[in-house]
Amino acid sequence: VPGSRIRRGVLDERRPEITEGLARGIRLVLLPLLFDQGLNARHLVEKKIAVEVARDEEDGSFTAENVAVALRRVMVEGEGEEFGAEVRDLAEVLGSDEVNDQCVRDFLRCLSDYSRQQQG
Repeated sequence: VPGSRIRRGVLDERRPEITEGLARGIRLVLLPLLFDQGLNARHLVEKKIAVEVARDEEDGSFTAENVAVALRRVMVEGEGEEFGAEVRDLAEVLGSDEVNDQCVRDFLRCLSDYSRQQQG
């Protein structure tokens, strides 16, 4: 259900959820609420792969209109196609088992090489 994907992306901003969404090509609307979520959200916004829901600078509150504006930005307005292109590009990498497997193999090879160097 498309609505559930949007709701989940807006309400739950844990790092694995973000990566999973990007791997599936889902455009992200972020609403940081706790701890490092604000830093993660701003980083993704700077990279133009997500939109953050605007909030009141003084008390952190937001309105339904703030959420609607963010959703329109990624889904409807001209800017939405830019987000779509970025997310599609990321999905090709993050969603590829072949690429992920190769990264793990490369990492394990580096660990093995490092271990051999340390042993003499």
